[in-house]
Amino acid sequence: MVTRQTTALNLADRKQLHLRNQRIASLIHPIPKTEHGIDVELRQLHRQLEYYDNDYGLTLNPDFQRGHVWSREQQIAFIESWIRGAVGEQARTITFNCPDFAGHDKAADSDLDGMVCLDGLQRLTAVLDFIGGKFSVFANPDVEELKDGLDYQYFNYTAYSMTTKHLRFQIYYMQKKADLLDYYLAFNGGGTPHSQEELTRIRQMREELTSQAYLY
Repeated sequence: MVTRQTTALNLADRKQLHLRNQRIASLIHPIPKTEHGIDVELRQLHRQLEYYDNDYGLTLNPDFQRGHVWSREQQIAFIESWIRGAVGEQARTITFNCPDFAGHDKAADSDLDGMVCLDGLQRLTAVLDFIGGKFSVFANPDVEELKDGLDYQYFNYTAYSMTTKHLRFQIYYMQKKADLLDYYLAFNGGGTPHSQEELTRIRQMREELTSQAYLY
C-alpha cells in the first residue's frame, strides 16, 4: 500500500509558487478564460446578432480577420456534416470579445471598442448564408428530389431540423488589442490553413502595438 504524504504549503512556498506562475505566464502568454457563454438556436441567430450590434456595435470581420474566404463548396460541406451529426461542440463555437459586455467594467486604458468576432467567422458565415437561402445542400443530379439540393426550410419539423440546432457563443472581456492578436495567432497558427503571408501580417500588427507601448 502506497501512502501519499501531503503537506500544506507555507507562506514562503506559496509566494514562490505565485512568482513561478507569473514567470511561466510571462513566457507562454496564456489565453484568458472565457467569461460568458450562451447557446443560440439558429432560428434566433439573426435576432441575437442584431442585439449585439445595437447594444455594443458588432464587427464580424475586424482588421485582423481573414475575411470571408471559405468557398461555397466548403460552406456546403460544413452544413452537410452538421445535418448528418458530424459537427461537434467545438466546431459550433463562435468566439467574440467585448470589453464592456453585460455591464463588465471597461478598463480605463482599454484600446478596444465594441464587439468583434475572434474565431469562427467562416462557420458563422456559412450558417447565415444557408439560413438566408444562398445555397442548398445534398445536391445530386441523379436523384430527382435532390437535383436542386435541399434548402434550410426543407428540414423544418423533422428530426434533422436546423431551426433548433444551436451555435455556442463564447465571449471574452479582453481589454487590449494586443491580447486579441495573441489569441488570434495562438488559435490560428495551426488548424484551418492560413497563409504565411496572413499570419505574418497579424504578427506585424502585434509588433507595432508593442512598439507603440514603448513610446509611452
